[in-house]
Amino acid sequence: MIARSPACALPPVDPKRFAKIMGSMAAVLPKRNVDDATGEAMLKIYHRMFGHQPEPALAFLAKQAIATCKWFPTIAECNEILAKWKRPADPRQGAREQIAEEMQARLDRDIAALRAGRVTQADVDAWPPRWRQIGITQGYLDADGTLRFSKEGAQ
Repeated sequence: MIARSPACALPPVDPKRFAKIMGSMAAVLPKRNVDDATGEAMLKIYHRMFGHQPEPALAFLAKQAIATCKWFPTIAECNEILAKWKRPADPRQGAREQIAEEMQARLDRDIAALRAGRVTQADVDAWPPRWRQIGITQGYLDADGTLRFSKEGAQ
């Protein structure tokens, strides 16, 4: 169920946290001289443009801007930086990969047993339809999914 659940949307950054992130950039990166009213207006505009972003994306923006920009980044520069941000790995993806690996291992085990003649019709009947189709395609099962060879290998 976990593996099949959709990825959760990351919530937008809290306005106070947004102001702190922008403030950290402003504290380090030089910018043109602005008065308090202009600075407040800039913060509102930047919030309008980027306030929908999740906090991890904006933290990435601040880190990259501080490391690479010579001046406080423009909105266009912020967009370029944010385009490089990748959402953190979703734990559900790991669950999906583990399930796929386990299913492949089970399929490999059961097809190897089929080739070796170590399965019964009851075993085959318990397999998922896709596995029976693979057995049919590989010539070990008849078109209806019945064993083509007995345990002794006779037809």
